Amino acid sequence: MKYHLIALLVCCLSMSGSYAQLTTLQQDFSTCQTSLPTLWQKYSATGTESWNCSTGGFQADGVAMSGYSNGTNHVNEDWLVSPLLNLATYAQPVFYFHCKSKYDGLPLSIFVSSNYSGSGNPSNATWSTLNVNLPAVNSDTWTEVLPVDLTAFKNQPIYIAFKYNSTNAAATTWTLDDIVVTEGAFQVSKSFINIGQTNAGNHSAADSFHVFMDGIQTHLNIVAESPFELSSNALNYSSSLMFTSSSNGSSQAIWVRISPTAADKVYRKKVHFEQNGNSLPKTIELLGTSLPESNTLRVFSWNMLWFGDSGNCNCDTALSFQHATQVLRAAKADVYCLQEVVDGSKIHRLASNLGTEFKAVVSPFGSLASDTNSGNYKGCQKLAFIYNSNKVHNLGTFGLLASTYPNQTGNGSPYYCFSSGRFPFVLNAEWPSSGGQSDTLHIANIHAKALSTYTDYSRRECASDFMTDSLQALFSGKRTIVIGDYNDYLEGSFVNGQTQTPYHSLLSSSFTGITLPSKFAGQTTYMGSTDHLIDNVVLSNDLYANYPDSSTFIFTEATHFISDYENTMSDHIPVMTYIKKQLPTGIEDVTMDATSFQLVNPSQGEFILNTTYQGLYSITIYGMDGSIMYQEKDFSRQGNAVNNFSNLAPGIYLVKIKTNQKSYRLKWLRHE
Repeated sequence: MKYHLIALLVCCLSMSGSYAQLTTLQQDFSTCQTSLPTLWQKYSATGTESWNCSTGGFQADGVAMSGYSNGTNHVNEDWLVSPLLNLATYAQPVFYFHCKSKYDGLPLSIFVSSNYSGSGNPSNATWSTLNVNLPAVNSDTWTEVLPVDLTAFKNQPIYIAFKYNSTNAAATTWTLDDIVVTEGAFQVSKSFINIGQTNAGNHSAADSFHVFMDGIQTHLNIVAESPFELSSNALNYSSSLMFTSSSNGSSQAIWVRISPTAADKVYRKKVHFEQNGNSLPKTIELLGTSLPESNTLRVFSWNMLWFGDSGNCNCDTALSFQHATQVLRAAKADVYCLQEVVDGSKIHRLASNLGTEFKAVVSPFGSLASDTNSGNYKGCQKLAFIYNSNKVHNLGTFGLLASTYPNQTGNGSPYYCFSSGRFPFVLNAEWPSSGGQSDTLHIANIHAKALSTYTDYSRRECASDFMTDSLQALFSGKRTIVIGDYNDYLEGSFVNGQTQTPYHSLLSSSFTGITLPSKFAGQTTYMGSTDHLIDNVVLSNDLYANYPDSSTFIFTEATHFISDYENTMSDHIPVMTYIKKQLPTGIEDVTMDATSFQLVNPSQGEFILNTTYQGLYSITIYGMDGSIMYQEKDFSRQGNAVNNFSNLAPGIYLVKIKTNQKSYRLKWLRHE
């Protein structure tokens, strides 16, 4: 966890010559893969080595420089230069970062310049040295430097530069991360903390933030709303802390934890700051839960606004990727359901940024693209999942309705109704438990037709009808969540003249709407509006029966810790829901005479059918998309009939057995 990370973003506000001026800087180098982030520069004055991205940052990626290569130390002078910064609006701008030095060598030199041209050799400009409390060379320990006061430089735009030097005798490696420029008179290092989970009656693990004070003349109170608690030493906790003016000029570490007394609750609270009894505008938003970790699945939904397509999102895609990483990390979900994805490779990179346990899958279809071979596929809007493979197992994904009506594209077809082929993307997820049993969830990720004409409404209504029929046919009585961008309400509609939700067929067919406007009064999932609840969560009734009350919320925190969220990230606000596990006693999907045909579930490739039936029968095995995977007629074996289907991918399969008198439907779970 990054203990100092400030949730401020790089935001272009004005121009000086041809160079953008930034008023805040928070660079965690999460987008530093093969080249430096946007507007950062490097210049090698001496030597062939240079500043480059590094996977060895404070938490993930960073930037590093070493004059050692090919077994030899080299003479180097290399500069890393920040974007152009305009600090005119600050009372006391400050600058700080994380750094580490490994191996013998020279310390970094850190400078400020107001006359650097923005490119070329920095030595041609005038630079002022900054006094920074760098860690000792070769200390090999991450250090957060104390904030450096930049007030003397706020009257004109400046560059900050890190100059590296090495010799033939010694070449240390300097690594930098989390470079921040922000207001320093009173500064809090975080605006959001997801503390995670602990059971009722216990204390969670702690997270921390830093408070920096300068000019506090009386005292500063820090207050946490219950059930969160604070500590100044990570040992003794209470609801509030107080600091006097003696703490001015220093950075104070504060720890926070959750200590819930009620079970199965989600808490969204705040840390408040008061000076001499007067509330200060800064707060830290907190998220925590008393839902049991082992039996709770956190599901997150987000329309990412043409993610990866700079033309259509009208944004800096490198910056939006950095912000997406921040949002997903902050949510700490187990399954991320993502909509309006264009560049699928960025989804896989996001998964990698979350950790090696996270995997990604992107729909092989999208608007105007029936498969990956379509010329429209690269630029179309797709759907995607990122999931924690330590928490859930991917039993297979498919496009709901995509193969059922493959050649129907006219008006009134599923293709037409689902925005020209942007079908729901279904993840069949097995949720194992330590006891050897598992829960199975079917997660339908949807992105319905947008806009507000009656035709658009009708297409959403038509899509709901087709989707409901298909869900009922495939998952009747099964735990199913339909989540995503519905582009309309679950009660009423924003389309003029329409008083009924276009999803009435879904909600009247054993499904329950969670994100109802009547329950989320005055809340919105669409930026710039106050009551436009169009990103929704719907649960099958059997899943809703075990739903923890009030455990779904709109993740507005993201719009606060990502400054200028709408212009740099998305026009939709994420939705988060918590699902509780319901452990089944086994898969029992035999209809009619359950004693006649029974499947061994689950199994590893061996299809074992036990039957006492005397006579001929046929066996047909279907994939979850309705395709026939195996078929055999005039079968007559009794007892245990064993077939080896190790060639079939792990997943859930539907089995139809037909005699001359009856039909039987079963489910087979083939796992790895």
